[in-house]
Amino acid sequence: FAGGEGPLAKPDVRQALAMAIDRDAIAAAFPAARLQPRATLLPGGVEGISSPAAPAWTASPLPARRAFAAHVLAGAGGKGRLRVTVALPGGPGYQLLFADLAREADGWRVRTG
Repeated sequence: FAGGEGPLAKPDVRQALAMAIDRDAIAAAFPAARLQPRATLLPGGVEGISSPAAPAWTASPLPARRAFAAHVLAGAGGKGRLRVTVALPGGPGYQLLFADLAREADGWRVRTG
């Protein structure tokens, strides 16, 4: 992706991955009571920055988003399965995040290792 090559160079593939993530489940996995799931990089209310618009797909229920994402991702891997490498810093929070993403990806039939 960083080099602009491969399946993740395509915006529709990146969007499909974003659509398939259960942000509510990820937020619930963390012990921080104030953690709120969101579909945008920045939260609303950041001083000096307009509130980000939520992607249109957030209005669809998660099962519908996952079905659409599965269709997009099925063609993204070419003849094999799409392989996604996730690099995160060390630390217990990132370990929780990766464990949840790996569980999610297993449900999408995306290989995690």
